[in-house]
Amino acid sequence: MGVPQGSVLGPFLFLVYINDLPHLVKNGHRIVLFTDDTSLLFKIDRNQPGFDEVNSTISEIIEWFSIYNLLLNERKTKLVKFSLSDSKLIDTNVMVKNEELQVVDTTLFLGLTLNSKLCWNSHFTRLAKDLVLQHMQSKEFGDLQTKVPHG
Repeated sequence: MGVPQGSVLGPFLFLVYINDLPHLVKNGHRIVLFTDDTSLLFKIDRNQPGFDEVNSTISEIIEWFSIYNLLLNERKTKLVKFSLSDSKLIDTNVMVKNEELQVVDTTLFLGLTLNSKLCWNSHFTRLAKDLVLQHMQSKEFGDLQTKVPHG
């Protein structure tokens, strides 16, 4: 039983299904839901790191996923420590299912490439590569001519 993939109602019904998930994230932290992607945003005071709260919130969300028969894609689950300053980042362990989350410098978020310093360089580099690739593909296909048989 379920909703066929690609259906018009699918995204709406999924949002109804996960409607109570955002209520698990409290204390000024945020959750961003877009179709079947979930992003957690934690604001941490550098002077009073609250990573126990981060880990406990993540554990609650994983438990919620389990109760509602949803799977967390651990391969796609990453940690980016955003900071506008050049000060040294706090050394932390953020855990998912007793495994330390991989810390990465960039992530793709709703089509934007964000890096840990919130600079646009990574995004522009990815866009430039995509544009060159699309241009090359359009040139390859543009050179092909279709022959229509005369009859």
